[in-house]
Amino acid sequence: MMKLHAFFSLFAPGLFSGVLCLGFLAPGAFAASPDAPSGAPGMAVKAPAVAAGKVFAVDALPGRRYSARIVSPAVVNITSRISGEIIEAPFAEGGRVKKGDVLFRLDPVRYEAAVKSAEGARREAEAELEYAKRSLARVKKLWEQNAESRDAYDAAVRTAKTAEAALLAAEADETLARDDLKHAVIAAPSDGRAGVAAFPVGSWVTSSSGALTTVVATDPVRVRFAVSMKDAASLFGSVEKLREEGTARITLADGTKLAEAARIAFTDNSAGADTDTLDVYAEISNSDEALVPGSTVAVELERNARGGALGVLPYAVMHDEKGAWVWVVTKENRAEKRRVEVECTTESAAIVSSGLSAGETVITDGTHKPREGEPVRIVEGE
Repeated sequence: MMKLHAFFSLFAPGLFSGVLCLGFLAPGAFAASPDAPSGAPGMAVKAPAVAAGKVFAVDALPGRRYSARIVSPAVVNITSRISGEIIEAPFAEGGRVKKGDVLFRLDPVRYEAAVKSAEGARREAEAELEYAKRSLARVKKLWEQNAESRDAYDAAVRTAKTAEAALLAAEADETLARDDLKHAVIAAPSDGRAGVAAFPVGSWVTSSSGALTTVVATDPVRVRFAVSMKDAASLFGSVEKLREEGTARITLADGTKLAEAARIAFTDNSAGADTDTLDVYAEISNSDEALVPGSTVAVELERNARGGALGVLPYAVMHDEKGAWVWVVTKENRAEKRRVEVECTTESAAIVSSGLSAGETVITDGTHKPREGEPVRIVEGE
């Protein structure tokens, strides 16, 4: 006990003086730096390093992917208007045809004869009418001189009018005969690609024989796909906007994406009662005939950004109970929390409808580091 007392007697004065010295130095040692941000006592805090990117313009708003079918704007069934034997079919099955190209020729003999007969009847009617008119003129003159009866005059008038009617009928018969003769030659009604001939040369065909072949228009072609009414409303707001601002990007069966976008030509006039989908028709040029009517393709329905839309990288956008927001880097390199309206988001961009301007800088990585109004340090690859 005496030894312990001697130990504390020896070292206690220095120990307590050390504690007093520490208490004297503490206020200066732990004082906050004048330049240090609030909440960081005792030391200067370095501005956090973040990655940033510019707000960029977007030409087309992303949409949805659909299965689609290529359809021709005109598939014409070639039929015969008259009866006759096919004597020639001078077209290549499956080949290109131009408007006016001859597809079939029917034996014209009977129709040429019918035209001559009708022409003869018309000339005879003309002669009868001419005679009736001259006769009427003579009878009228005599009647006016009281040298002929009223009954004779009326009969002459009737004869002239009957001859005039007969001429009209004869002219109509001749017109029909010439029309039949014209249809002995069956020509392509439009440019396109001819189908298979259903009747070979030597066949007897009539107006009830059905299609002799088909001509399918291939340039341009249409792309038909069904869009749900929900998609039409969420992507465009209305069907009218879909017609005005929609475009379709086409991907072929082998994965090839066409550079040209198909414009929306029109939509059907009603949605399907069972599916609640609306048939949409887009149109695209097809001079190389890469798109074959009847084939299946994939389309990406996009919305044109009229007036320009703005986008940021998707991971620049954060959300809380009040909605979406981003960190904007000011000219003074300080972080500013900015509320935004996000229209839609894809893997590559978040489309912002309000809250940002083109060219502004937003933080894209390290979004957990900044504090409102405090400096940030932009680095590459952060």
